[in-house]
Amino acid sequence: MDDDCDGRVDEEGHSLCSLPNAVAACVDGNCEIGACVAASADCNGIAADGCEEDLAASESACGSCTKSCPVGEGCFSGVCGRQTIRLAAGAWHTCALRASGEVLCWGDNSSGELGDGTTVPRNEPAPVLDLEGVPVIQVSAGAGFTCALSASGSVFCWGGNASGQLGTEPPTSRSRPMLVRGLTDVQQIATGFRHACALRVGGTVSCWGANDFGMLGDGSLAPSSTPLEVADVHGATQLSAGGLHSCAMMVTGGVRCWGRNLEGQAGHGSFADWTLPTDAVGLPALSSIAAGHFHTCAVEGTGRTWCWGRNLHGELGDGTQDTRSTPGLTRASPDVAEISPGATHTCVRLRSGLVQCWGLGPLGDGTSAVRLLPAPVLDVEDAIDVAAGRYHVCALTRAGAVYCWGANDVGQLGDGSNDTRPTPVRVVGL
Repeated sequence: MDDDCDGRVDEEGHSLCSLPNAVAACVDGNCEIGACVAASADCNGIAADGCEEDLAASESACGSCTKSCPVGEGCFSGVCGRQTIRLAAGAWHTCALRASGEVLCWGDNSSGELGDGTTVPRNEPAPVLDLEGVPVIQVSAGAGFTCALSASGSVFCWGGNASGQLGTEPPTSRSRPMLVRGLTDVQQIATGFRHACALRVGGTVSCWGANDFGMLGDGSLAPSSTPLEVADVHGATQLSAGGLHSCAMMVTGGVRCWGRNLEGQAGHGSFADWTLPTDAVGLPALSSIAAGHFHTCAVEGTGRTWCWGRNLHGELGDGTQDTRSTPGLTRASPDVAEISPGATHTCVRLRSGLVQCWGLGPLGDGTSAVRLLPAPVLDVEDAIDVAAGRYHVCALTRAGAVYCWGANDVGQLGDGSNDTRPTPVRVVGL
């Protein structure tokens, strides 16, 4: 047999005929495509260049030879879109950060938190204005306001400003981004109900906005529209802001929290508010921290998860409804990559890409039941990011698609409707 198509019966030392990205075979003296490998395809019908299209990444043949992506969109795992890289879920709105640095938001807009220059709610994503040319690397959504961090270390905020949470004198709201004064070295931002915090180069933290429970961490209860340095926090590596409290993970792997603690969300073993940072007790070295509305959670390097604070709806995931003022292990799978607590619920992203949720509300399992133990979210199998809002949750898949579920009264799910969704639905255009 002439397997190498050289006109002679097989000779020792000669290679078989081969074509790019194909299993080739010699047919009547011609090297032909027998089958394409992986996600490749022969779209032009020319055997010589093999299976020339990558259906997983080709903008001219995305998912099939006949499907071209619209101008400005790429192909991600066979799906056209503008790749989303991070999500941020606020109380009643949601935002997505694109690889290009573009920011899109949807949902409630009564305070201008969508940043589109209006106060009109949107049930589909809309671009935030005035950030063209700003290399945005993180977005954080609070309750009625939003902030973005640029690669240069500057912070921009927009939306409600009743307590100075935009970094400017209250109470005037802003429907377009504005620069927060005095911040040029920020590495991470976090937003709560009416306050915001920034992790700065060197491991210090600054906060601004409302301070009625001490969530600015300066030892007072006075609000401030100017960022104030949090006392006794040095060597912070990560930051998270809950509804009315704030937490920082330290270089040691420990956690310090401050602000409202009526539900035990500071993790110190008491239920007294803290105007200065206090240590959460009994924790191993952690890899991440996440503050919810009235509870706090963390992930350790092994993938085990810890939660503490309010547990009226089972949001701590320990199988009980007992509020805890000290950290306790959840019953989630011990291979968690990310945790995101909301108001009455908590969700985790497993290293496998699956998502689990527990508590009350948007659990994504098709029911409205209270779950004291983690339950799998339906139809999400390859998540790379998860973000829990007040009563809704969104997940970003490896293909770049965004799915949301839960409350949708102001369009925070972004599916073009205002219908509550007990299971994930895809956000329009993402």
